[in-house]
Amino acid sequence: MKNVWKWWWAWQDREHEEWLAAQSRQGLHLRSVGALGLLHRFEEGAAAENVYRWDFKLGGGQADYRQLFQDAGWELVGEAAGSWLCWRKQAGNGIEPEIFTDRPSQLAKYRNLLLTVVPGLLLLPIVALDRGLWNDMQAGSQSAIGVFGLCVLSLALTSFASLNIWRRMRQV
Repeated sequence: MKNVWKWWWAWQDREHEEWLAAQSRQGLHLRSVGALGLLHRFEEGAAAENVYRWDFKLGGGQADYRQLFQDAGWELVGEAAGSWLCWRKQAGNGIEPEIFTDRPSQLAKYRNLLLTVVPGLLLLPIVALDRGLWNDMQAGSQSAIGVFGLCVLSLALTSFASLNIWRRMRQV
């Protein structure tokens, strides 16, 4: 077993899949991922042409969803953050199999992802106002300034993520 840490963002799923396939061609085959999807546990073996595909399914998908993939020859090799599922299938005759072959299904994956990210944009002002953040900041409270900084950072990251997911949707 070999552990490898790799940072990746939700909109970098294709690049991450390519990285996993490259690892497989070098004889490292994904066995599991850590809860956040950053720690990858590989099993060493013979080089193989495997295809990896990440899907985003709230709650990790129902049993019938998982069975559909397994019936199509996909093996579930990783789950991250409760909603990301990593599937693997051996490539055949140079053809890379896809978990979604039509555009609406591909778009649904990213739409579901956006639906989990965008509410954060709406909740930040509510949290800030509920805590009386503005009043505390005017009073010069150091903790209020720190909370405000975290809210601004969260807003920036959420906006950045949403924009990149939207761009990925346009590429589908």
